[in-house]
Amino acid sequence: AVDVGVDEITHLPGFRGPAPGMPLDPSPFELRGEVVRRAAARGVTVVTTVSGIEEVPATPDTAPLRALARSLYRDSLRRLSTADVPIAIGSDRYEFTARDEARYLSRLGVFEPATLLTMWCRTTAATIFPTRHIGVIEAGAEASFLVLDGNPLEDFSAVTRIVLRVKQGVVTGAP
Repeated sequence: AVDVGVDEITHLPGFRGPAPGMPLDPSPFELRGEVVRRAAARGVTVVTTVSGIEEVPATPDTAPLRALARSLYRDSLRRLSTADVPIAIGSDRYEFTARDEARYLSRLGVFEPATLLTMWCRTTAATIFPTRHIGVIEAGAEASFLVLDGNPLEDFSAVTRIVLRVKQGVVTGAP
């Protein structure tokens, strides 16, 4: 995908793991250094979509697959982040949202809360709405934001406690 000139890649390799019955071999899903460097140089944004592994029931039989997936995701996300590849947050789970994906990423422990919030609020917003000035608090930016009951830098679960919504400067109310 990087070599053909895409602007964005949605899904890390191995986002659902190997097919049932296949060996638990991470090598087909590992991001290679040269690919990561080319993605960074070309400004390719990667959308995570890794929380899909949560659809695999947590049982003793699936524990190795879930552990392998978490390890693979951590490694891939660290490689991308270290190379300054833009990372956006999105879910490929139809009944879930980017909030669920962000919470899963928080539990993976790869990113500090401030980095995770920047990925979610700035990078994700910019990749979805490239012509709008959103995801920042500065003069001339669109006044669309949430007020939370808590500081997500101290307790990331505060992102689930929305007390007020403002969209384009209009208070849309509490949840």
